[in-house]
Order: sequence, then C-alpha cells, then structure tokens
Amino acid sequence: MPKCQPCLSDEIKEIIRDNTHDTDINKLLDTVPTCPVGTIMELCLKKKRTTSAYQQFVSECMKKKNIKGFGNAPIAMKECALEWKNR
Repeated sequence: MPKCQPCLSDEIKEIIRDNTHDTDINKLLDTVPTCPVGTIMELCLKKKRTTSAYQQFVSECMKKKNIKGFGNAPIAMKECALEWKNR
C-alpha cells in the first residue's frame, strides 16, 4: 500500500502567498511538494481503526453495569473479561 504524500497544488500555494507576506510561511510552502495535476490538496489524515468484537462487547458490558466512580471499574472490567471468555 503506497504511503500518502502530503501536497498542495500550485494554485493553493499561490493563493496562500498572495494573502500572506510572512517569509517563514513562504519558505515552508517551498518545502511542500506540489500535487499532481488534478489534485488540489492531499492532507493524509490518519484513519481511525475499527473496534474489535472484544472491544464492542466490553464497551456494552461496562455500560450495562452502571459504574459509579473508578473504584468499581477494575472489578467490572474483570467480570466483563470473564463473560467474554465464557461466551
């Protein structure tokens, strides 16, 4: 799977340069790769992982237990883990 390469089109770079006169920003723009034709901007945001069946089960189990305070959470978590193991 190819890695994402962040980039800006020449048009976007020009708009930024026209609206700012900060030399540091202009130097930074020079380091940003130019996108291929047709691509305006590529940000390469990280995608959130999907939750596993175990995570979904534990989440639902913990919500059902209506825990008040952190003191009861470890006990409830152990119970949920046992329920998962026994299913």
